[in-house]
Amino acid sequence: MSVTDNITLNIFKLLGYIWQQRPAERQAVLSEGGNFPTDGYIAQGFCRVSGAEHSFLPEDGDLAAHLDGVAVVVLSQVNYRTGKLRDIAATTKLINDHGAEVIWDLAHSAGALPIDLNGAGARYAVGCTYKYLNGGPGAPAFLYVHKDVQDGGWQPLSGWHGHASPFAFDADYAPAGDISRFRTGTHSALAYTALEASLSLWAEVDMQALRDKSLAMSELFRECLADSLEAHGIKDILNP
Repeated sequence: MSVTDNITLNIFKLLGYIWQQRPAERQAVLSEGGNFPTDGYIAQGFCRVSGAEHSFLPEDGDLAAHLDGVAVVVLSQVNYRTGKLRDIAATTKLINDHGAEVIWDLAHSAGALPIDLNGAGARYAVGCTYKYLNGGPGAPAFLYVHKDVQDGGWQPLSGWHGHASPFAFDADYAPAGDISRFRTGTHSALAYTALEASLSLWAEVDMQALRDKSLAMSELFRECLADSLEAHGIKDILNP
């Protein structure tokens, strides 16, 4: 994992990185309908410069039915409006079994619940640190690429810090041999310092205990509202 740039740039990097390795018959990028707009915007921008086809997965649509010819899917683990939680392991397997790759957006889940990308078989992900990780406005984002796929070629924003030997000042670019190839240029030391202070606190947090507490509080909230909901004919879809 590398802390670098922002989610928008990191999605673009991964789209380009995966795109150059795709089978020739896969010409499309699939974005998630109803997702936070920036993910779809940057996917559309990438498709304009790459010649890829772009389409949206309808909200609550059958994912498997929309994977023909798709090279890359961009999905959020948690929907920012509804709170719907996707199963990373099952969804990654479904997409991979159909011959495509998935970029997971963890902006609305990192810092709120345990995430095991390795255990789930995920190969690519992005996320932010300014929300639940409390890095503050302008805090850098992060990018995850599994170690087994870190040598697949160039990422399209081939900046100085992603060079194999940045201080050699070579005229020609050569990507670093690890996840460092996904770096671009120099970042704000102040933003990184604020994030480091926050992460030092998060290192002491048991994420499973945090998740258990969150679920318990949500259940208590529903219990407290149960009588009022029933009186007004409102159905709790989680506790029918």
